[in-house]
Amino acid sequence: MNFHANIRTDYGKDCLDNIRHLEKTGQKIARYRNHLRFSLHCKHQNITPVSLRLSSTVKGRKADNILRRAERALLNVRVGQIVNKINNLNQEKDRLESVIYSASELPSNVTAEIKTRTERSQVKEHELSKTRQKNKFSRLLEKKKELESRKTNNTLASDCISKWVKNCSERLLNDSELSVLVKGLNYSVAPTEVPVVDIITSTESACRKLPERDASELRSKVVGLLSRPKKLESNLNADEHKALNQLKKDQDIRILPADKGRIVVVLDTSDYQQNVKIFLVTQQPIRN
Repeated sequence: MNFHANIRTDYGKDCLDNIRHLEKTGQKIARYRNHLRFSLHCKHQNITPVSLRLSSTVKGRKADNILRRAERALLNVRVGQIVNKINNLNQEKDRLESVIYSASELPSNVTAEIKTRTERSQVKEHELSKTRQKNKFSRLLEKKKELESRKTNNTLASDCISKWVKNCSERLLNDSELSVLVKGLNYSVAPTEVPVVDIITSTESACRKLPERDASELRSKVVGLLSRPKKLESNLNADEHKALNQLKKDQDIRILPADKGRIVVVLDTSDYQQNVKIFLVTQQPIRN
């Protein structure tokens, strides 16, 4: 018979229930202590556990700040609750030990075995819980670093765009439109298909200036290349192509180079026309 069965046989069901309750209480203390360490690490690293994250249909920076403050407040409350829970469990453990070791008449070898088993189960639960909480915290910390890296990259990209694109119009440019404009006005968009007619026209213009033998050789090479054309790869993604077409169709804005440097300036058409009139009347240069 195992240890618990012997306890039940020799000392009764109530004694066995108290021993099992003591073992479970020790396991709970181990879990809550690791939970407390996890919560304190989250607090010090300014990380919100998944179970405490809040969301709202109200969007905006102010709403986000309110949610983040509420999450930190909830984390503080959770830490306090865990501490109280551990204190209550320790009191319950002391009570059970008093009942088992003092009130009941157990031999010293049995009480020693109970203590050994209780400590062993508590240590085992501590190691298991510690591993779970460490893995959970590592995932949260890694995700936080990834988000911070993304924010840094977005900030750098935003600084780069503001350096090369100046929007003086009333139109709000989206990310794809800014991505197209920051490439510059001299950026050449790859054609969607091989311009066969243009190539042939240019070849014939060049052949007229060459001797007949060289012209014939050039034509043969061009024909050979056009007969096995390679697939053209676009140097813009789908969103950028769409943004480019939207900018072309918008008659309310004008996209111009700055007077100095390679900055792309976006003006309202009405402002552009007004500046042109001022230039024609006063012969003063237009200032972007």
